Amino acid sequence: MPRVIELGSGQNRDRDVGSAGRARSSAKGCPLDLHPRVFEPGCCAQSRLARTLVTIVQIDASPRYELIVRRSFADYLWQWLHDACRNPVAPKYV
Repeated sequence: MPRVIELGSGQNRDRDVGSAGRARSSAKGCPLDLHPRVFEPGCCAQSRLARTLVTIVQIDASPRYELIVRRSFADYLWQWLHDACRNPVAPKYV
């Protein structure tokens, strides 16, 4: 179960964001290539996800991710991910 952890300085960390469904739905709103050949466990990048600035960290090869986002956007991003998981799209990578 994902959990949100307050980091201070206006940042929240969403841990254990994973599963193939979430990875596919993230492809809808994130320009990064999250394919395992490119974005491996331990990789970290800043980008936009659903028009929100986030730091994405791949925790392991499952793949599971950690999303670090400004506290004021955390609820919006969580709702966006929830909605996107209901209507996932296939990733753009092959």
